[in-house]
Order: sequence, then structure tokens, then C-alpha cells
Amino acid sequence: MGVLEEKILIFEPHPDDVAFQISGSVFKWIAEGREIMICTVTTGNNSTLDMNVTSNEIREIMAKEHRNAMKFLGLDDDHIVQWNYNDLGLDPGRDRIPLLQDMVRLIRRYKPVTVITVDPKNVQNEENVDHRLVAMTGFEAAALAAYPNVFRKQLSEEGVDQHFVSRVLFYMTPEPDTFVDIGGVPLEKKIELGLIYDSQLNLMQTEGIKRLEPLEVEFPAFKLPKEKVWPTICKEIAKEAAKIFRKLHPMRRNIQFAEAFRLKYLGVVDKLRDILPKSIKFK
Repeated sequence: MGVLEEKILIFEPHPDDVAFQISGSVFKWIAEGREIMICTVTTGNNSTLDMNVTSNEIREIMAKEHRNAMKFLGLDDDHIVQWNYNDLGLDPGRDRIPLLQDMVRLIRRYKPVTVITVDPKNVQNEENVDHRLVAMTGFEAAALAAYPNVFRKQLSEEGVDQHFVSRVLFYMTPEPDTFVDIGGVPLEKKIELGLIYDSQLNLMQTEGIKRLEPLEVEFPAFKLPKEKVWPTICKEIAKEAAKIFRKLHPMRRNIQFAEAFRLKYLGVVDKLRDILPKSIKFK
């Protein structure tokens, strides 16, 4: 299967997660001809540290930023899904099954080869409940979409069919094994895209400064203008990912900027991954 035939579904907990985490890869995949859908789980309605900004106000701000970002990314309305879950409020007891049902339905409708979500291996080190729940539920949904008796009414009443996802890529991972070279245009585009999320750059700078103040520590990048702080941080993160890649692949030292993922196959395929053809790997 060539990349031109591949469909990728990405779950992001918040409207800015793809932009700040993996948009260099997304730009590259789109340029290669892969079909991308991005599903945003929460509205970002609590993504502010400003006491004078209400939940409704930040929700509207983030919705506008996200629309502009998706347009810049090159995605049309058919490839953007925005759900209405509460930001910083996903409850594993209340929301897990409805979220799982929504994710399975979307997978069955879109029929991706690859699903991308936050890495559940990072949940014990992740304070954000939205990241934790989207990580585990997205992983489960990728597997369960194949089982016809799971949410059977989707098949009998909603016109969708079972679907077999081939693999899952996890981002925000503590154990990367798959890397995308984002040097050049993809990195430049990622920087431009991140700058669209002005509200979240404000949050990042404010949080960084305030959390370091009691420790009497300053991080100079947090004091830079937004148009400089994001490029600085973005490049440093991409350099660190490339450094990990070069450590794992010492004979390949040409990658200077990268994004990191962990690759997982599903069911029996994952159990046989070491003896299956190398062509099944994500490229």
C-alpha cells in the first residue's frame, strides 16, 4: 500500500494539541498525499489563566484560532471534527463510554489505516485528565472498531460497518521508536501554525513564569515576544527528538529536526510484528 492510499485519523484532546505536538508531520503527510482527519475532543473552554476571561469567551477564542489553524493546515470541513466535551473535565467514570462510542463510530465511518492518539504509556506522568482519557480511549477504540457486537446499534441503525485499523501511532510518548523528519518546510509551517494559537502561547508563557517564580528561576524564552518564544521552543523540542533518533540510529545522522511517535499494531499483528514484512512499518 502506498502512502497515497493511506487515511490517517488523529485524536487530539484540545484544539491546539496537534499544532504544538505533531503538525510538522501532518504538513509532511498531507504534502505526500495522505488523507488526514483531525478530531478534537474538547472545546478548550477552560484553557486560560486569565481571571478576566470566562469559559465561554476562551471557548470562542479557541474556536476561531482552531478554524484558522485548520484552514492553514489545508483541511476542509469534511476532515475536521469538533466534539463538545468539557476541557480539563473529562471524567473517566462519566465520559469514558460515551467517548469510546463516539471514537468507534468515527473510526467506522472514516475507515483509517492508522489512528494517532496520545500515548497511554505516559498517563502516570500526565497531570491533564483530558490527555489521559483520550490516550487510553483512542487506543481502545482503534481496536474495538473491528468487533461488530461492540456498539452493535452503530452497524444496524447508523449505517456504519466494522473496520480494522492496521496500526496506532502514539504522540507525547516517553518511549519513541518512530520518527518523522520535519526539517525545512514542515518545521517552518509548524512554527507558523503554532503562532495562530495566540491565546495558548499567552497561557504557556504565563504558566512558565508563574510556576518558576517561587523557585527563583527564570527561563529567558518565556520573556520573549510570542513570535519568538514559540519558534525557539519548537526548534528545541524538534532538536531533542532528532537527538533521540540519532542515538537509536547512529548511522543516520542527517536528521536535525524531528517529531517522535511510538508505533503499535493491533491484535495478532502486534504479537507477530517481529516476523512480519518490514513493509508494514509506518513510513
